[in-house]
Amino acid sequence: MVAQATKKTEVEVRCAYHSLFYNGIIYNSDMYSKHMQPRFKARRLRLGQAYRRSQLRKFSAHELQVLVKQNELRKAASGIYYRPRYSRYGELPPEETALIKAFLQSSTFLAFSPILFNGLGLGGTQLSKAIRVYNYKRSGKIKLAGRLYDFRRYPRSTPLPEALNQEFLLVEFLNGYMSTAEEIVLPRRHLEAKLKNLNQELLSKYIQYFGNSHTQKIYAQFKQSATITVSPRIE
Repeated sequence: MVAQATKKTEVEVRCAYHSLFYNGIIYNSDMYSKHMQPRFKARRLRLGQAYRRSQLRKFSAHELQVLVKQNELRKAASGIYYRPRYSRYGELPPEETALIKAFLQSSTFLAFSPILFNGLGLGGTQLSKAIRVYNYKRSGKIKLAGRLYDFRRYPRSTPLPEALNQEFLLVEFLNGYMSTAEEIVLPRRHLEAKLKNLNQELLSKYIQYFGNSHTQKIYAQFKQSATITVSPRIE
């Protein structure tokens, strides 16, 4: 009898050991496996990293829904998730390069904020807050993780810059300058000085592939006489 009682007690202890208490709920080992494993698997994902649904095959659709509700994952767009990261001031957005790469399923693109046009020193304009993304696959304005992106698709024969530079920024600045709602006059001498100080080979290449008719006229006039008179908004 003593031996049987001891054996029973050992079984009860083992059962108690395999029960877990979490958020006010007692889970046995089977319940723990079912309810907690997805959360721990999600925590192996990199903070701030974006993932396509195809990269998360180890999670069922239901598990992904639960993880989003538990704030372990965020849904950036249809079929794209990321693991949130935080600073002392609150939640941070996902890594932008990883997010765009997941959306395009390509690493060939150039992305920048139009705010960088201000660095050209040619005056301010009304700038869109949308991040511009030059690529070979998608076009249109799309929200990802709550932020607006302006995808601009070009033929694969178009040589996208490997990195952002002043020559490309100037071409895009001039492309949009005449379409802004503001009546801001671009100082002629500033523009002429800027054009003279840039890499002419690169500038000519980007104007050929990316410049609209207005930008091409300005550059053609500059190359001919080093002066500009084509635009009524350039003085």
